[in-house]
Parts: sequence; C-alpha cells; structure tokens
Amino acid sequence: MSQLTVITGDNGAGKSNLYRALRLLALTGNEGLISALAQEGGIARTQWAGDTLLTDRNAARLRLGFFDGDWGYAITLGYRPNHPGNLFPLDPEIKTESVFRKPGSQRQGVYLRDHALVTLAEGRRRHTLLSTIEGDESIFDHIVEGPVAAMRAQVRRWRFYDGFRCDRGAMTRQTQIGARTTALSHDGADLAAALRTIFEIGDVDGLHQAIDDAFPGTVLRVECDDVQRLSLSIQ
Repeated sequence: MSQLTVITGDNGAGKSNLYRALRLLALTGNEGLISALAQEGGIARTQWAGDTLLTDRNAARLRLGFFDGDWGYAITLGYRPNHPGNLFPLDPEIKTESVFRKPGSQRQGVYLRDHALVTLAEGRRRHTLLSTIEGDESIFDHIVEGPVAAMRAQVRRWRFYDGFRCDRGAMTRQTQIGARTTALSHDGADLAAALRTIFEIGDVDGLHQAIDDAFPGTVLRVECDDVQRLSLSIQ
C-alpha cells in the first residue's frame, strides 16, 4: 500500500473483493471486525455474493493476510459453535492468527494464535504469551510491542475513502471543533480540520491547484468562529 493506492480493472475482475478484503484487514487493527462481518451477512456472504451460499458452518472459513516489508500477517475466521437460543448466528470468531517473517527469511520470533492460545515461536522453542484470548479479540488488542505492534500501526494508517455522504446532513458540511488532523477520517467528518492542517503544515500551493483544477477560479476557505468551530466554503 503506497501513499495513494488506486485499484482499476474490468467489471467483474475482483476490484470490490480486493477492496473489501483490505477493509476487513484494517478492522483487525481498529476493532470492529466481528460486527462488520456480521453486518455483511456472515462469513458465507463474504465468500460468495451470489444466490448460492456456503451452508456448512463447520467448513466456512475466511482467510486474509498481507506482507509489509519483512513481516506478514494472516488471520482465519470461522463461525462460533452454534447452540439453541443463539441470537447471534452470524457472528464469526477468530480461529487463528500469525505474525511472521516473509518466506525465505530466517523464521525467528513468529507469533502464532490458535483459538484461545497465543505463543511466540523462537526457533524450536515456544513461549506461551496468552491462554484465554476471546474469539472476538485479535492479538493486536493484547500485544503492544515488537512486530505485532508494528503491523497493527501499519493497518491503522490505512484509510478508505468510498463512503462520503454529500446530503444536507453530511458530517463534511457541519461545523466542527478544530484539532490538527494529518489523516482524514474514513467518513470525512474532520474534513475542515484536515484541510486547515494542510494550510498550516502542508502543501498549500498543491491544495489550491487541486481546488482550481476541480472548480476553476474558486478559492477554498476554512473559517473559524468564536468557539473554535471550523467550517468550509468555496468562493
């Protein structure tokens, strides 16, 4: 993932599948993965978005992963054991996770999670780090140092700008309390603060050029009222 990554391709080539997979991976570092999958319709819906769904709960698995530099991350999700009276049948749980070095490199310090057990493998030795991790919790929620923390920080830096509202009630149109913002939020709610941050510490000329390219002859303004609320206008 570079500073700006754009995915293109023919209809049906798999652009949306790749994009949704990356969004799910990002949620492992920001919490919300389990509820997001449930809202998608469960694991079966992510595996096939047509009319025929995978009906064997025991066989249903979703595996995701990526490499970043010398390290990789992988996660496997499946359904929880079902029982009478279960009101959350679409909730998956994390079955396995691992943070590991790229193939071909010396495999030292590999973090492995199998259901509730998390171990650190160093050569032939294994050290138990956690033994009671919950099915809806990632190792990112518990291990805050070393390569695990670095991988979590990486996915937390990803942003996905595909769901901006533009109606009258959109957050981007509302005044907001200003705070320095170096990365725009997913929903654009802090747009005014992010643009004002560019005015103060970013490429102001580049911003003005982009605005002029989109709306020739106009000027972007970020204004502040008496209680430090920011608002946007184009004149």
